[in-house]
Amino acid sequence: MGARPNPWKLNERRDADCFDRICDHLLVVDNQAEDELVAPRIAGTYRLTRRSALPADQMFYTESEFDLRSIKSHPGEILELSRSCVHPEYRNRAVLDVLWRGCGQELQHGRCLRDGDANGG
Repeated sequence: MGARPNPWKLNERRDADCFDRICDHLLVVDNQAEDELVAPRIAGTYRLTRRSALPADQMFYTESEFDLRSIKSHPGEILELSRSCVHPEYRNRAVLDVLWRGCGQELQHGRCLRDGDANGG
């Protein structure tokens, strides 16, 4: 989409930054892909950051572009979803459903919701 990787990222064929070490990474893997013996075929990803995982002096990834003060004033845990990526061959509803289901499970298991919030209560 027009991004220009630095030489390290170009050589490693990876996009990484300081947030990756403190985040959870949700992956959708195609276990049926023909090239699975070479490497798992990653269909889609999401990077998930909990407020409780951020060091005291570090902001959320999106705070470099957006003012999140009103969101951050919310008491309790916050989960930031960032760096979503879906391989062009997998851009379909099934992969998006799996990614969103994984995000929902993270909310439940990561205790980002209070009891009853998931059911609107």
